[in-house]
Amino acid sequence: MLRRLFKGSSSQSSQEKQAKEKEKAKYNLPRLAEVRSCEWPCEDFLKEAGIHEDFYALIETAGLTGFINDRIDQYLLLTNTFVQNFYYYPKKSPPAVSFHLYDEFKEMSLRHFCAVCRIPYEGELEEPHREDVDGFVKTIAVEEPKKGSEAKVSSIHFPVLRYFAIFASRCLIGRGNSGNLSVPDIIILQHALLGDNTFSMGAVVAKRLALNRTKGPIFGGIYAARLARHFQIPIRHHEKEETKLPPHILDYKSMVAHKFIVDNEEKMLLYKLRFNKKHIEIIILPAPLLFDLLAENFLVTPEAVNNHRAQAFTPEPEPEPEPELDPYRASSVQWDPEMTSQWYPDYTSHYTGESSGGPWY
Repeated sequence: MLRRLFKGSSSQSSQEKQAKEKEKAKYNLPRLAEVRSCEWPCEDFLKEAGIHEDFYALIETAGLTGFINDRIDQYLLLTNTFVQNFYYYPKKSPPAVSFHLYDEFKEMSLRHFCAVCRIPYEGELEEPHREDVDGFVKTIAVEEPKKGSEAKVSSIHFPVLRYFAIFASRCLIGRGNSGNLSVPDIIILQHALLGDNTFSMGAVVAKRLALNRTKGPIFGGIYAARLARHFQIPIRHHEKEETKLPPHILDYKSMVAHKFIVDNEEKMLLYKLRFNKKHIEIIILPAPLLFDLLAENFLVTPEAVNNHRAQAFTPEPEPEPEPELDPYRASSVQWDPEMTSQWYPDYTSHYTGESSGGPWY
């Protein structure tokens, strides 16, 4: 009797275990990781900083207008299953990617993936290396004092370029640590600033998603949502793990956290312009004359900062007063043809207002 009871309980226990294992196996999620939504640009911040027009010019040059205009909702479980099962096959012909959308397996060419996700495909598919971008970095950011150390996002001088780099890191390629200026960040900046598509942006994004499969916080929800829409896979709201990810924007609070500006009670945009670890200048934005993209010189000198401040604090000259009317030259009697015709009804004026004499009249 006791054996039967124990046997029954162990059988029930094993059934529960099997049920739990079956439930767990529904979605392939090898690791426990935080899932984050991408961070979109903040229109108000861009306008207040005076970089709105330049930012969207960079977006257009990079071929990302369609990407940034398609801000659909992102979901936790969908994103998690997508990224943790994402693979990139650059050596296939043609290059391809595979992934899960929930428990549905999908495979498609890299070109098709880029078209659906609204990112540019053109360019070489080979993985870029640091030496491929070092020359470009030196034109937009101050060099780090230590050899071999990566450039920092904070070392970029122009506010619009630094903002774009943060956007690329937190939305396009999804990196948890956006302090360092990674090679993918730089490649996307090259696309945006120079229209340089030597390396495929789509391949950079695919490589980053494949890396995110095994390490770091989970990003990529915007791609998962667009692909689910493309394949007509409905959001599984009935799943208890599924929830809409809260939207995030790169606003004042976010820019303080990214050390882009200094927090202050007046909410002035106090931009941190870095020359080295010990020399940091605070510039009040907007400052369009100091950071002019059309000048094609993307590093600011301390002399330029001093000149900018001198101009900013130079008072404008007061306007000259209007000349007063000379009472001796003003006519005390105004001739009015209508008044004349009242006194002399038969009188017709022949005066046209033009002088009939020479220069002396």
